[in-house]
Amino acid sequence: MIGFILLIVSSILKWILSPFSYVYGTIRSLSKKEFNSYNFCLAVGKDQYGNALCKYLFNDVLITKDGYKFGNIDETISSCIGKNRVKGTLTFVGRLLDRILDKIEPNHSILSIDLSEDSETDKHS
Repeated sequence: MIGFILLIVSSILKWILSPFSYVYGTIRSLSKKEFNSYNFCLAVGKDQYGNALCKYLFNDVLITKDGYKFGNIDETISSCIGKNRVKGTLTFVGRLLDRILDKIEPNHSILSIDLSEDSETDKHS
């Protein structure tokens, strides 16, 4: 139950603070010539959040039962897709998503593999 309460509180704070914080962060990052890295960090954070949020959906739709599991909050969706691409455990939908990512950046999922993370030892399950 505490996890649900924390989710509600963090969602409210995010909703209130995000617009102001992004504008402020954008101005500061531009003045420090860090705009691209600032936005890259935000993208990775959202990607990691998406991996945790969509854990059950992705495990059911993107990979076979023997696939590398999604859901580790410290790992990106792309890293999990890459690990499953290497294992050959992507479903048709998983392979389709991987191909879409390849259009944005060739071999994106392979290049995104985070070897320091292992969903099998996910302590946040």
